[in-house]
Amino acid sequence: MASDCMGMVAALGCFSAELFGCCLGSSKPGGLLQTYTVGLTAAEAHQALEFVMARAQELEHQLRGRPALLDSTNAMQRLQWLTRQQLNQPIHTAPTTH
Repeated sequence: MASDCMGMVAALGCFSAELFGCCLGSSKPGGLLQTYTVGLTAAEAHQALEFVMARAQELEHQLRGRPALLDSTNAMQRLQWLTRQQLNQPIHTAPTTH
């Protein structure tokens, strides 16, 4: 999700959880989600999707609340914050920018 967020912000200036879900192909067979969940049971894959979409919603909310993090001058700070997140934990509060 960190790389998707960084790319989406660079290209669009924002992160959209809805667009992220569409890019995962969560609603169609053969999407990236299937690639990422190979080896998981159907229940585990469903739980992984629930986790990732919950985190995507939280991420969108956090970035809306800290629009300065979307600025290219804060890209490294945004990346560092994103890489500290865990899929099975709520998104930590976005940092204030320097």
